[in-house]
Amino acid sequence: MRYLWILVLLAACKKEPEIAGVDKWNVKHTRLKDATGRCIPDDLGEGRAGSYCFGQQPIGIKGMAVDFDLFFGGTDPEASLVEIDMKIGGCNVENLEGWMRKNFGAPTESKGNRHAWKNSHLVALGYLPLADEPGRCLVRILPLSEQARFDRLWAK
Repeated sequence: MRYLWILVLLAACKKEPEIAGVDKWNVKHTRLKDATGRCIPDDLGEGRAGSYCFGQQPIGIKGMAVDFDLFFGGTDPEASLVEIDMKIGGCNVENLEGWMRKNFGAPTESKGNRHAWKNSHLVALGYLPLADEPGRCLVRILPLSEQARFDRLWAK
């Protein structure tokens, strides 16, 4: 009987793994060669060269269509993902925020329509909705190694 209690306690303590991206886009594993849309060289800011990829296959989240733009830290096929942009038209803020909370937890910080999330793999910045486009939302997901990029975006 004692062993049964130990198993019950262990099951209750089991922590769900934190996710490191959305759909097939993962800040730990996705490389430029994995992008399925069109990629072009881009300036990532502060003189940093990279690649911008658009036209990825959209997905549905809570009845909303989500388009993805990807940014990579170089032009080499092995360049790492430095940002995932989720662009949501016809955004239902309540549904999107519920999905973010389910997958990333409660926001770690909020400023008006902007919310920040963080886990052991990534930081995310959500504009729910975009200030200049009330029917659209944008969520930017970055690996923890891009904290300085996140800080610049958050400060804007």
